[in-house]
Amino acid sequence: MSRPNPKPQHEDPEYPIRSLRRHQHLIVIYENKQQKFAAVIPLFREALERGEQCLYLADESSVEEVRTVFHEGGVDVDGAEKRGALSVTMKPGYLTKGVFDPDAMVKFLKAVVRDAKKMGFTGFCGAGEMTWDLRMPPGFARLVEYEAKLDDFLITNDSMMMCLFNRKRFSAETLLDVIKTHPVILYGGRVYKNPYYVPHRCHLGHRGAEMELRRVLDSLQDYEMAAIEQKETKKTLHLLSARLHTAEEEERRLAAAQRSAAEELRRSERLLRHVLDALPVGVAVVDLAGDIILTNPASRRIWGRMIRKGSERRSESKGWWHDTGKRIEPAEWASMRAIVKGETSLNEVIDIETFDGIRKVMQNSAVPIRDTDGRITGAVIVNEDVSARKKVERELNNSYNQLRTLAGRLMRAQDEERRRIARQLHETTVQSLIALKMDLAKIARSNAISDVSLAPVLDESMALTDQSLQEVRTLSHLLHPPLIEEAGLLAALRWYVAGFSERSGIKVTVDAPSKLERLAEQVEIAIFRIVQEALTNIHRHSGSRRAKVSIKSDAKNIHLKVADAGKGLDRGTIGNVPGVGIEGMRERVVELGGTLVITSGPKGTAVSAVIPKRKDSVRPKLVS
Repeated sequence: MSRPNPKPQHEDPEYPIRSLRRHQHLIVIYENKQQKFAAVIPLFREALERGEQCLYLADESSVEEVRTVFHEGGVDVDGAEKRGALSVTMKPGYLTKGVFDPDAMVKFLKAVVRDAKKMGFTGFCGAGEMTWDLRMPPGFARLVEYEAKLDDFLITNDSMMMCLFNRKRFSAETLLDVIKTHPVILYGGRVYKNPYYVPHRCHLGHRGAEMELRRVLDSLQDYEMAAIEQKETKKTLHLLSARLHTAEEEERRLAAAQRSAAEELRRSERLLRHVLDALPVGVAVVDLAGDIILTNPASRRIWGRMIRKGSERRSESKGWWHDTGKRIEPAEWASMRAIVKGETSLNEVIDIETFDGIRKVMQNSAVPIRDTDGRITGAVIVNEDVSARKKVERELNNSYNQLRTLAGRLMRAQDEERRRIARQLHETTVQSLIALKMDLAKIARSNAISDVSLAPVLDESMALTDQSLQEVRTLSHLLHPPLIEEAGLLAALRWYVAGFSERSGIKVTVDAPSKLERLAEQVEIAIFRIVQEALTNIHRHSGSRRAKVSIKSDAKNIHLKVADAGKGLDRGTIGNVPGVGIEGMRERVVELGGTLVITSGPKGTAVSAVIPKRKDSVRPKLVS
């Protein structure tokens, strides 16, 4: 018996069972029942799903055994048999009068396919156990003829046939011969394109032998070409192996670098998470749709709960501008302006109603996130709950305003008390001193004193009376200069500056208009007191020997400046001079809606005030 031609194949021989379709002629070589049915059941199951009729020709297995195994393999045996899609039978058509007739068997298969088509099936799939051939007389050789003719049948019919050979029962010679008649082999759970397949015409007659000879001779050339190809393939494989090794090394290096980068990224993410969790302010990162992709616990505490979907959050968020109380529209939120317009918003104070219904005051910021090309990809939002701070500010502002009111009342009370004391000194003490002086003069003229030693005493008493009278009058004028009411502010200031220069030795010049309209009483008193306090501070602290008082007037304001050429005050001392002199000046100016600025340096100190001519007080708002 001839040996099969071991022609090498240069393609992958294995392909899946499920890919097998009609017109295939298969040989299944099995060593046990499991291997046999492991090949048949998937093919039958696929064929039934395609609407084909299936026939199993049993020989070494019983019909019931086949049906049971099919059922266990997931085939609906009863249903398929009921509709005529499956038939399991014993050896029909193989023998004619006890002799195997290939033509009769092919004729039987043609009739089966024809009937299947008439019944509406799309094709036919058959499988036959070939152990019946073992019972034929010795020397029987028509099996190869049958397999060859079966090739012709399958080419022209919508069919697929599997010939099942038991590896343990058939001789090696028989299996080698029948293998050459099948283009596809199923063995060991694998499907192979048969490299030893000989077309069926080569098996029949003298012409077949000629064709086989031609095929063998052609194979010799194929061997030579295969050897050349194999040599070239080895070179290519060697080159590819070297490249693959280099690629694998590069891949390992890249993988290690990626692992290192991934670990570094994880460490950075953990650090960022720790930082975000520790921050007392709320932080959220949103994408272009406004959807939250990252947030921290403080943000969730501020809003009560978190709505991650941007469109839903904008529709449910309630906010108002803190200063105006106007409702914040969806497009006006800082996060939307950052995403849409690329705006950066810092510390916008807004009022919100959280998602659990609590009113809060929040300081809101948003910054756009850009990629390397400058395109906006999202935004970072920072929220700070400042409700407690704003409450304290409101309370402090109220207290501040109350303090301002109290300070104004106190200064007015002080001015009124000075006016009362000055009037009392003028109307009582001064009058008493005048009367005393008159009595002393009368005594001196009457010569009633006989003791000449008392004359000097009388003269001294009259001098002391004049001195006291002058001092009381000066004190009365300083407490409340009557010239303000009688002659106006400029006259009172010039009188005071002249007296101050005489008493202190400091030369003070006055730069003022020749005439100044009468101002509200509170304004005139305030300007006089500021000049009075500023010159007193120059005398006490500056060491300057000269000073200047400047007064200018425009349509709305009086501009006052008192400057010296002394040693100056450091910045920490300007607001902390002992006593309440500077603060008193500041309170007077603020009470009238004006401003007071003190500048000091090596060349001296200047007190500058701008005071509205109207007397209406403007209470300032406390700014945080």
